[in-house]
Amino acid sequence: MRLLRALVPGLVLATVTAVAPPALAADTTPPQILGLTIRPSTVTLDGLAYTKVVVSVHLQDDSGICVAPGSTQCNVDVDDAGAFYGYPTPLVQLKSPVNAPGMFDITSYRGMQRTSGSDTDGWWTMTRLATGLWDGSLPVVRIAAFDTAGNHTDIDPRGTALARTLTVDATHPARISYGITPTITPYGVNSFTIKGRAYFAGSGAPLGNRTLLLCEDTGCGIEGSYGGAAVRTNADGYYSISATRTVLGLMLFKTLGGGGSNGQEWYPTTFYSNPLFASRSVAPPRSAHYLTVKTVSPASTVPAGSPVTIKGLTEMFYDTSTPVGWRSISVQRLVSGTWAAGTIVTEQTALIEKTTVQSGIHTYTLVAHPPKGTWSYRVFRTSTPGYAPTARYLTLTGR
Repeated sequence: MRLLRALVPGLVLATVTAVAPPALAADTTPPQILGLTIRPSTVTLDGLAYTKVVVSVHLQDDSGICVAPGSTQCNVDVDDAGAFYGYPTPLVQLKSPVNAPGMFDITSYRGMQRTSGSDTDGWWTMTRLATGLWDGSLPVVRIAAFDTAGNHTDIDPRGTALARTLTVDATHPARISYGITPTITPYGVNSFTIKGRAYFAGSGAPLGNRTLLLCEDTGCGIEGSYGGAAVRTNADGYYSISATRTVLGLMLFKTLGGGGSNGQEWYPTTFYSNPLFASRSVAPPRSAHYLTVKTVSPASTVPAGSPVTIKGLTEMFYDTSTPVGWRSISVQRLVSGTWAAGTIVTEQTALIEKTTVQSGIHTYTLVAHPPKGTWSYRVFRTSTPGYAPTARYLTLTGR
């Protein structure tokens, strides 16, 4: 110190104080989507052929892209109230094929894994197996990602520079036809039979000796868990299987094997689903309403024009929010081969009144005024969507 002052007269030494760097601002910017590729973008398939389709998305974010398998931290469409855990991101969703309505999983690239770059600037990739079921033009309809700070980007890229489309040209794709019997199940009966045929479109050739899975509830379209019951087609492709009202679809797919009890194959950077060749949504039969009828007076012959009280019960759940048209019952008289409806004074409509001790059973009360003569009456239950109308009949004579 003395030497320094001697060399530089008048020098005043300042005390140096360490200054902490400014605190970094919290990341409030959602992930940026810089690129998107589909390889190949055009596919040609015949029959039960299938091929790999690789989708990659270029993401950039200051705090890093969130990937949290096994948790819902980075999932979209989470519904806590409905106990639905959502879909993991990064996610790229292609339009669902026309021949697979509601099958979101088929063309969903989700929970993608990073294949190059870093968590703050990299490419995330996934591979799926396309089959003839993907036939048609399938544009990307959604790209979603979270960062580790909780910011979220979720876009439809159609009409932007990120618009991409996969085109699948399928020849003789697999198809499944079906019919149900009975078409209307009586009250208390839930089982019915599904019959149909598995075949190749175009040629009509049978998909003989193949296993079809009957999926129910959430078993439809959940990755690798297609269904419950199985049925095998005969040599001509025909099948028949008993089901319940919870059935949603029939599916033909091939298990690849590999890791996982559901036949899923996991790779370090890609995910292969079991190839699904055909799906068929099944509309269960309509259920007939349970309807009873009785007259308060046991006499079937009354003075002409006098009131006859008719009471009964109907099954199904209703409350005040149920549309009136779905919970109305009418008593109608057969006039010249036509059931009176609305313009005949003897026709009345009543709303379901109250629930009895037996849950789901409701009472109703109606009044008929039979004119002179012998008449056929019916107590008619209108149709609720998914349920068939029902009627109970009686004969009244007015004198």
